[in-house]
Amino acid sequence: MSNKKIDKHSTNISFTKNQFKRYKKSKIENLPPTLEAFQKFKYNNPKKWEDMKRQYRLWKYNKPDESVAKIILNPVLTKK
Repeated sequence: MSNKKIDKHSTNISFTKNQFKRYKKSKIENLPPTLEAFQKFKYNNPKKWEDMKRQYRLWKYNKPDESVAKIILNPVLTKK
């Protein structure tokens, strides 16, 4: 049995490659220019990655107003 540590970046390369292609079609601002840069961005910038995923969902589902999607994706719970 090998003692090599499995790198999740390399095991998900097929998924990431397809995801990168989908994101390129959406023409999202600040999308990393290469697959390698995209993969590093995903794993090294969690806050910015969440924002980019939100932008992609807005594009994919053609939401007319960005504020509507933010309310749905980030509900704020309040106490009574």
